[in-house]
Amino acid sequence: MSGPKVVRIVTREEIEAICRGHMRDVEAAIAAVQQVAQRLGRFDGAVQEELSRQKQVLAALFQAENWTEIQKRGPTMVANLHAYIDQIRTGAVAAAAAERAKGRRLADGARTLVAALERAGLSVHPELRDAVRSATTADPEALGSVEARLNEAMRQLAATPATGDGGASTARDMADRLGSGLASQTLASWLAAVPPDPRDTRLDAVMAELEVFADLATIEAFEQRAAEIAGRHDGQRALLTDSLILEASRLAAQHRASAQMLLRLQQARASLAALTDEDSRALEGRIDLALAKGEASDGTVLCEAAAALVTRESKRFAAQARREAVLTGLSALGYEIRGGMATAWAQDGRIVVRKPGTQDYGVELGAPGDAARLQVRLVGSDQPSAARTAGRDRDQEVSWCSEFDALQAKVAAAGGHLVIERAVGVGVQPVKTVTFADHAPIADVVETRRNMRSLR
Repeated sequence: MSGPKVVRIVTREEIEAICRGHMRDVEAAIAAVQQVAQRLGRFDGAVQEELSRQKQVLAALFQAENWTEIQKRGPTMVANLHAYIDQIRTGAVAAAAAERAKGRRLADGARTLVAALERAGLSVHPELRDAVRSATTADPEALGSVEARLNEAMRQLAATPATGDGGASTARDMADRLGSGLASQTLASWLAAVPPDPRDTRLDAVMAELEVFADLATIEAFEQRAAEIAGRHDGQRALLTDSLILEASRLAAQHRASAQMLLRLQQARASLAALTDEDSRALEGRIDLALAKGEASDGTVLCEAAAALVTRESKRFAAQARREAVLTGLSALGYEIRGGMATAWAQDGRIVVRKPGTQDYGVELGAPGDAARLQVRLVGSDQPSAARTAGRDRDQEVSWCSEFDALQAKVAAAGGHLVIERAVGVGVQPVKTVTFADHAPIADVVETRRNMRSLR
């Protein structure tokens, strides 16, 4: 069948460009994992080894020209890496919350012991008073010091003689429970047995989330407010805690959303890396500025602009690659392909190519802007050197049939695909009559293809 036909073409150049794009996406996701893991202190040898392996997998597939597998694995790998980032953050939040819960128990224990010592009329060490405010956010080393101070206070209470004073008796009773009265109970077991205040548990959880997502200045400001509230003993403590939880929760949600948007911006920035036009360079600058500031307010607009540019340039590149692949293939079959034909084809939507010395017949190539589908047909001159007949037209169509098969083979040999989607049989439709126009040579097609490769 070599009458008029519609064909779909995919070139090696555009396949490689697509695969390189997937590889850039994966590399950007890997960089994001490294950045988050390092910031949260969770980047170790095992993580680094796994990320290196991920890179090597795609590199090996690219080397083997396994384009299909890259296109399958690339998006999945990016999704898995982003999920791993969420996992890292979730783990960091859980660890921070657990550390805060431990500190909270010590702070509550310190508050109880301070009250007991005061009721017993005993001196209270300044570090014990300070623990009420600072234990929740103290580091492990400082918590060890707080535990030692609590143990000292328990021993102090245990040594207090019983009196008739109600407060002192209460203090003594508690001392018996904390100290020698229950020899098998340690400070840790006593603290663990004390039921936590649900309000404080919620505050610890949301503060842990801020610790992971927010900047240092924001964290310190909330820590100070939380410490001030922890030091209060009046009826306002619960109300102030609820207010702080609400505000911190709202801010944590904003930071979570911002972190996700910054991740999208990093991926958008990576997608622009292969583009060389001025619009892409300008957009890269805007995204770089947003990433440097950690500011994602315009993130959606920037990401949409990046996607639009990538789509536009990818279509332009693919269309150019498709036209050049067909013209190069026809050139190898002996057709006269001159520089500027690809440009004329893109501008006019159609072009006619002929073999040298062939005056009466040629091949018309037509395509829309993106050249995703090509219309290919034999055409005859409106001023033939010899009379055109139905039989002569049919013979030329049969000849073009074998040449089209050869063209398919040329494109396949170059790593592309030329697939017939619709075709009309030989002689079913009259051969189209056109006016042939000559094209002056401008530049060689091979040089144009070399310039295209610089875009990958």
